[in-house]
Parts: sequence; C-alpha cells; structure tokens
Amino acid sequence: MLALAQMSRAPRQSVRLTLLLALATAFAIFTIIFTASQTQRIEDVAAFQSGADFSGTFQNGVATPLQVTEETALFHTIPGVISATVGNISSVTAAGSILSLPMEIRAVDSTTFARTAIWTEQDSSQSLSTLMSQLTARRASALSRQTVPAVVDSSAWQSLKLTPTATSFSLNFTDGTVQFVAIAEVQHIPTVNDLSASTTNSSSVPNGGILVDYQSLAAVYGYDFKASSASLPLNAVWLGTRDDAASLTAVRTSLTKGVLQLSPLYDRRATIESLYLDPLYLDLIGVMTLGAATALLLALVGNLIATWLSAQSRLVNFAVLRALGAASPQIASTLAWEQSIIYSTAILLGILFGAVFSALVVPRLIFTSVGSDGTSSDLTNNQFYVTQSVPPIQIVIPPLLVVALAIIVIICVVALGIMVRVVSRPSISQTLRLNED
Repeated sequence: MLALAQMSRAPRQSVRLTLLLALATAFAIFTIIFTASQTQRIEDVAAFQSGADFSGTFQNGVATPLQVTEETALFHTIPGVISATVGNISSVTAAGSILSLPMEIRAVDSTTFARTAIWTEQDSSQSLSTLMSQLTARRASALSRQTVPAVVDSSAWQSLKLTPTATSFSLNFTDGTVQFVAIAEVQHIPTVNDLSASTTNSSSVPNGGILVDYQSLAAVYGYDFKASSASLPLNAVWLGTRDDAASLTAVRTSLTKGVLQLSPLYDRRATIESLYLDPLYLDLIGVMTLGAATALLLALVGNLIATWLSAQSRLVNFAVLRALGAASPQIASTLAWEQSIIYSTAILLGILFGAVFSALVVPRLIFTSVGSDGTSSDLTNNQFYVTQSVPPIQIVIPPLLVVALAIIVIICVVALGIMVRVVSRPSISQTLRLNED
C-alpha cells in the first residue's frame, strides 16, 4: 500500500517508465517473431517449389509404364541419392462447362513418391503415405472404369465446382479428353503455384493442381488414344539426397549435364541459400534486429537511470521513515514493490502489445524474394504475386522469445537489487546531515 501511495504521488514517472519498457519489449517480441517467421518462410517456399531435395523434368523420357522401375533405378545410380521417384508433369485445361481453365497435373509413382516428396501439414491434413495408398489401391480399377482417381487441391476443387456428391471431372490433354474422379481434397500440391478461378484469370497462373498415379493415368491414356498410338511419357523426377558436400556435388553434377540432365532443375538447398543471401532479406532483418536491440537496451538503461535518480532524490524521505521507526527491510520492500509493479506491468503490456502487433503486421510484412539465379529468378508478375501467399504464411513463435523475455526479467531483477541496495546503505545521520549542509 505504501508503494502504491508513493506511485500515486508522482504517477507520471511511473507511467513513463512503464510505457517506455512496454513499447521496447513489444518491438523486441515483434522482431523476434518476424525474423523466425521470415526464416520459416524461406524453408517453406524452397520445399514447396522443389517438392523434394531435387526435382525437375528431362527430355529423354520413356512412354511405357513398365519401365518406371528401370527409370527410377537409373537415378539411384547417382552417388548421394537416397530415394527417387519418376512421373509426368503436364499442363492441361478443364473440359466441359468450365472450358479453358488452366490446370497442372502431377502423375507420380504412388509406390515410391511418399518416400521422396516433401509434404507438410499445410499441404494436406492427410499424410502423403495415406493418399498414395489410396491411389495405389485404385490402380487396378482405373482401366476397367476408364476413370483416373485423383487427389485435387482446394483451388482445383473450387475451379472445377466439385462437391462431395459430384466428384467427376474431365481434363483436356494434347491428344484429347480424359475422365477423372476426385478421391480426396488437399490444401495444396507442392510445386503447383495456383489460385482459384475467382481470384485470378491469368493464363500464366494455373487454377488448380491435380495429383494422380502415373500408371493409372498412363493405362487410361493409352486405352483412350490407342488409335493414334498416343502415350504419356515419363518426363519428371523427384530425388531425396544426403546433406554432405560430396553427395550434393555429385548430384548437382549429374543433374546438370549428361543423360540425366534436368531442365529446369529445382534444388531445394540452393534455393534456401540464395534466399538467405537476398539483399532485401539481409537489410530488413539487420535493420529490425539492430533497431529492436537498441530500443530495448536504451529502455532498460533509461529505466535503470530514472529509478536510480528517483531513489537518490528520495533518500531523505526514506531516512525520515527509518527515523520514525521503519526498518531497513521495510523501506527496501517499499521500493521493491514499487519497481516490481512498474516492471511487471511493463513486461505484461509488452507481451500483449507484441502479440497483437505480430498478429496484425507479420502476415503482411512477410515476403517471398526472387532468387538471383535458378528457377525462381524468371517469374512473371502474376507468378510472383502467387508465391507471396502460396504456400500459406506461418507465424512462428521461436524458443528464442522465451529466452529473450527471461533475459529482460533478469535484467529487471538485477536493476531492482541495485536500487534496493542504494536505498538501504546510507545511514540516517549521514543522509540527514548531508541534506542539511
């Protein structure tokens, strides 16, 4: 009660100290969350664009589904490759009443794709192995029904106007129309940067992504267009590799020249490295970190100096209280309660302001840069716009935030201890005599 009474006699000082430390703490929290979220964004974008450690398309593809195993084994001969899966990447259009909407289709080997591809919870609530099992189980019935089972993303689901009771749709290939049936809906399919038809109408941005089993699609495709001897060639590969430098060098050398050359080549690790060295990323992170550290340091030093000056100016009042019978621990307790109220209120307000500020601003401030080289360096304006929100932005609360708050609390406790010592040390006679002189 005495501490509150002392604060009420000079409320401006307490309010200034509280707001100063609260705003500095909020800015520090925002900076830490933004830095962690931007770092996570780089990892997410690199994994989404490549779909695996390495991926790409090749020109010398084969057209027989029976050669999937042989083609996969060929990429396993590269030193450093842990897993490999091949398939087909095609650009198609929707058929029927929604004609001409561009779509992207990924026909993969459902028996090996789950071991190689990188999927996160943002991409699908169902695990990739579960989705692949569903496609594999329907492989035998695809040809008999002349319908290809498919996993479609949310943009394709909306663009094709699918419902739980209406899951059939058609797609136009270069050789004609193929029938599909949706067996599952996912949020996103990695490597497909798309938006719904209601969001964009640009031909450079697909309106949906579709994932199917390659052998099912190849069988139906060959049957539908057997008169023209049409086939669906293998033209894409996804690779999982080791992380050591020797393995990465061997893989990159094999995939950039020779019979296994991929063009374009998506290298997840190279993309991450390129985005980490992006000048905009380095400048923004550097400025915000320096600004937050400086503001927080000045706020702590300012609080310490202001509290020390306040304690020095009130030594006579404390000495009079001691002369009237108050013990030194009681005087120290009064100052401790006073400063504890200020510090705890400031930190709690800082956490609240930081959380609100981060929730409102971080999703708008997170950006996806364009690499200086590689597949992400030549995006169109519409494609660049899509990459800012696909995959979805994540707000990350890192463990460093708890460490930073703990450091702030420790500094406040040390400052409080110093102030208590300043008040408790002088004797009553010395304080009153010096004041009189």
